[in-house]
Amino acid sequence: MAERIAKIIGLDIAGIDVMAETLSKPVGKIGGAVIEVNAAPGLRMHLAPAKGKPRNVARPIINMLFPEGTVSDVPIVAVTGTNGKTTTVRMIAHLLKGVGHSVGMTTTDGIYLRDRLIVSGDMSGPHSARVVLRDPMVDCAVLETARGGILREGLGYKMADVGVVLNVQADHLGLKGIHTIEDLAKVKSVVAEMVREGGVTVLNADDEQCVNMAQYCRKQIIYFSLRPSNPVVQEHIENEHTAVVYDRGYITIASGEMAIPVARAVEMPLTMEDRALFNIQNALAATAVAHAMALKIEEIRHGLVSFFPSPSQTPGRTNFFTIKDVEVMLDYAHNPSAYQSILDLVKRMGHKRRIVVFDMVGDRRDEDIHDMCRMIARHCDHAVVYEDVDLRGRKEGELMALSEQAMIGAGFDAQRIDKISKETEAIDHALSIAGKGDLVCIMSGRVEQVIQHLYAMKEDFELT
Repeated sequence: MAERIAKIIGLDIAGIDVMAETLSKPVGKIGGAVIEVNAAPGLRMHLAPAKGKPRNVARPIINMLFPEGTVSDVPIVAVTGTNGKTTTVRMIAHLLKGVGHSVGMTTTDGIYLRDRLIVSGDMSGPHSARVVLRDPMVDCAVLETARGGILREGLGYKMADVGVVLNVQADHLGLKGIHTIEDLAKVKSVVAEMVREGGVTVLNADDEQCVNMAQYCRKQIIYFSLRPSNPVVQEHIENEHTAVVYDRGYITIASGEMAIPVARAVEMPLTMEDRALFNIQNALAATAVAHAMALKIEEIRHGLVSFFPSPSQTPGRTNFFTIKDVEVMLDYAHNPSAYQSILDLVKRMGHKRRIVVFDMVGDRRDEDIHDMCRMIARHCDHAVVYEDVDLRGRKEGELMALSEQAMIGAGFDAQRIDKISKETEAIDHALSIAGKGDLVCIMSGRVEQVIQHLYAMKEDFELT
């Protein structure tokens, strides 16, 4: 009777209160009733009864809930690096969802549980990781793990099954005691090091700082590289270890004498017809993770070619819009390395004119601001610079003046620089001076705000 009641209600553990004259005879014969079913019954009366023999009922309860030999941990994939973290996390989650996993994910956009956004904002720290790992519906966690969270509180988990380091580039230097690339690499190497015995560390063989992390890692490393001839990769493969490389247009898994093409890069929407090299790198890393998680080649290929860089799938990461015959690209680029990647892509796309809308973050070093502005001067035809409300210690107008001076110093015509105070007004101005065949490239950290503004502009234009 008790087992049937528990199953009807849907409880694994239940405390059932019965009123009867005696329990020495069947209740069905002498009469009685169930008056209460408790979902969280107390065990104290069994463990320490006022009278009678103590019984350790906790042991059979735990053994029933967690039979020996069954998987009790949530597999964890942790991803760090300077650029590409969010895109790679989303791609890995997409691959794992494609084979039936119930994925929890943390990113700089928010916390996602099975595709549902539960908290928006930058959620790449340890608290967000713990939210995902506590959720009973999650059977696999993919965690964006940023520098700031590691410095504040650590990782938010004990050990990962797969740790990924995408790259280490100059960003946030001069903050919180991190002054050099080597300092930054030391922080990010924590993700590479804290991988369980039998787990896998995925490292970028094209990045010197990532290669140096191998000394801290456990035995199993998968390198990824844009160059199959990379000496690190060659030695790794010759020693019968695994690498994922970009070989003759294909994402390829290589080990020893074996090389398995997984997918053509040109077939993957994320690569923009093979032009976005930084996204090919992200795809290489995601493929390495999927291989480490025992996905089949066909499952990996299907996931790669079905992943689209859209405002819903990858908000703020090379999102494209068309407004009044003008192509608009939005990207989250905010450091010299990311600017270089995006502007290289912009140059290869062959538009008539390239108009960039951007601001600079106040807590960046002057030298980093100068580097980014010089890149704009080299790659773009017109610049619209604005200033964020949060100046992060700078004076009003200082960042716009600094940006203008850097571009002019790099040979950019002052007549092709417009300074506008607000971001939305700067975007509107850029579109007002753009013509058919032009590209307006928006660099912004306020991704959701810009996406909504662009959708509203698109709708207004179509209505008129």
